[in-house]
Amino acid sequence: SAKQDPHKWIKNGSSPIDYLRMKIKDEIDKMGTAGLARTILALVAAGEDPRNFSGIDLVSKLKEKVKPDGQIGDFIYTTIWGIIALSACGENVSKSVEWLIKHQNEDGGFGWAVGAKSDYDDTAAAIQALIAGGIQRDSEVIKRALEYLKTGQNDDGGFRYFGNGSSNAASDAWVIQALVAAGENPMDWRKNNTSVVEHLLSLQTEEGYFKYTKYEVSNPCYMTACAIMALLGKYHPIMPEEFINISINVSIEEGIEKEEIRQPVSITPTPKL
Repeated sequence: SAKQDPHKWIKNGSSPIDYLRMKIKDEIDKMGTAGLARTILALVAAGEDPRNFSGIDLVSKLKEKVKPDGQIGDFIYTTIWGIIALSACGENVSKSVEWLIKHQNEDGGFGWAVGAKSDYDDTAAAIQALIAGGIQRDSEVIKRALEYLKTGQNDDGGFRYFGNGSSNAASDAWVIQALVAAGENPMDWRKNNTSVVEHLLSLQTEEGYFKYTKYEVSNPCYMTACAIMALLGKYHPIMPEEFINISINVSIEEGIEKEEIRQPVSITPTPKL
C-alpha cells in the first residue's frame, strides 16, 4: 500500500516473497480458507500470479472452498476474506456477495460466524468485501453497516472490537479502511472532537510501531501494518501498482493527500504523538 516493492525488502539474501515461495508447498495443504485468501491478496499486491505461484494455483484451491449457496469456508469472516481475494483475481463473487448480505444482522452489523453477534472489525471488513464484490456505496446494506459502525466509537475517538472493549489500533484501522472504501472521510468521524484517525496516530510509539491499545503492546508488526494501510487511505484489496524502490519519508499531512486512492478522501490530521 506504500508502493514499496516487497521483493526489495531483503534480509540475509531473502525477501518476504522468497519466503512465501520457499514455504508455500509445505504450507498449502495446511491452509484454511482465510489463510488461502490472505496469501492470494499478498501475492496480488506484490504483482505475483496467485494462479501459478511455485506451480500452485491458489485461486482454484480457494474456489474449492465456495459452497453451492455462496458461502466460502465455514464462517462469515472466511466468506469476507474469500470475496475480497477472489474479486481481486477477477472472479465472479456475486453468489457469495448475496450470501453475505443475507447474513447481515438486524442491527446492521456482521458477526464472525453465522448467528454470532455483530462486531465492529467484521462489519468493517464486510463493507470492504461487499464493495469489492460490486455493491454500490450508497446501497442500503452499506448504509446500515455504517450506521452500526458509528455505535462502536468510544469517547476517545477510537473504535472497539465488540462490547465495551477498549479502542485499539486494529479496529481503528479496519474502520478507517471501511470508511474510505464507502466514500466517507474518517476525519469526520469524531467523538469529543477526536477523530478515529487521530486516535490511531496516538497509538504510535517513538520507535515507530503501533500499540494495540493505549496501555497494551500486542502483535506490534501486525498493528503497524494495519495502521500504515489505513493512514494511507487504502482498503482491501490492494491491487498491484508501480513500486517506488526508495525510502519514503513524508509527513502525514503530505503523504495521504499525495496518494492516489480509488475513492479520493482528504485525511489531514494533526499528529498527536
